Amino acid sequence: MPKKVRLLVQVLILSAALNALLIGLFFYFLVRESPLHFAYAPKKVTVVKKEPLDSESLNSLRSKSYDSLIALLEDRREAKEGYLVRDFALAALYTYHHFDPYRGLQKSSLETCRWEELTFFFHLSDAEFEQLLAFNERERYPFTLEGLFKQLESSPDDRDLLAHLCQTPPFLQLQTLFNRTGLPIQKGTLLKMVSEGGWHPLADFDSEQKMACDFSARSRQRLLVNYLESGSKTAAYLLLITDPDFALKQLTDRQAHCLIELLDTRTQEAVGFLTRLAGSPRDENLIEKAEKRLIAFGQKRPAFLDKPPAAPDPRVHVIARGESLWLIAKKYHVSLEELKRYNQLKTDVLQPGKTLKIPPPN
Repeated sequence: MPKKVRLLVQVLILSAALNALLIGLFFYFLVRESPLHFAYAPKKVTVVKKEPLDSESLNSLRSKSYDSLIALLEDRREAKEGYLVRDFALAALYTYHHFDPYRGLQKSSLETCRWEELTFFFHLSDAEFEQLLAFNERERYPFTLEGLFKQLESSPDDRDLLAHLCQTPPFLQLQTLFNRTGLPIQKGTLLKMVSEGGWHPLADFDSEQKMACDFSARSRQRLLVNYLESGSKTAAYLLLITDPDFALKQLTDRQAHCLIELLDTRTQEAVGFLTRLAGSPRDENLIEKAEKRLIAFGQKRPAFLDKPPAAPDPRVHVIARGESLWLIAKKYHVSLEELKRYNQLKTDVLQPGKTLKIPPPN
């Protein structure tokens, strides 16, 4: 390599190293002066030990309308215990009307304390109160997630409110979670599930996502079970569409009972799940409940739940669709191990229409 070329390469390498060093120093001092918080810190509420608020003051705050409390956000008069009137107004707005100061101030955390049933916000400046007033003027729905659901209870068909809910970060994350399945699950279906289950499951999901973004199947299953236990019929059917094996094998008996109760419409997924459940080694009450729901759907009683099908030999069993080795062994009062050994089976997988030899009773 010529001497000039070698020198040029060395100069370029030195220049790149110097630039990297300068960039590193820049970010070091930037982060040191203004730390970047990537981790989610749960909201901390300090319980303040003060003289109890008299019931008259609390009743007065409870009875004030949303608009009258908003107007009091400009009132800087002294109230009690060092708080201004506007502090009480904001506490009442947040506690009783679900006004969202976090979104209004675009902050993930604020210094708060609890006095009686009210949550107070510490050390807010005049500019921040002005920002909250502007937020209320600008936003049609300046509420917390719980507040949005309260609005939805009184106006379930409000299209603007539903559209706003669909644009909240928790709902967008929920939509991402189900998009990962690759199934054509519509936004309206998810919105129906969210509306049926209330705000708690969505708030819990949002908190979990803030701690660690998790769009796995396990996260989806946990979310659907939460909605299932909240009484969402849509969640029950979504669970059978997205995670049928999980529903069959990993739900507790209580959760499975809850699922069956919510299946009030005959679908292919519901019939398939109930048929498999009826032929599984689960709790007898659960199996009976699945059978009754199948009959309510107009399904005939599954053949494998009746007497064994006719066979050329009384000690030969014709395998029906949905049967398991465990169920067959139970019918003939023989052990599962003996049944497998007698038929030289190396797997529990059965093929409908094939036959099994039943070992003689001991």
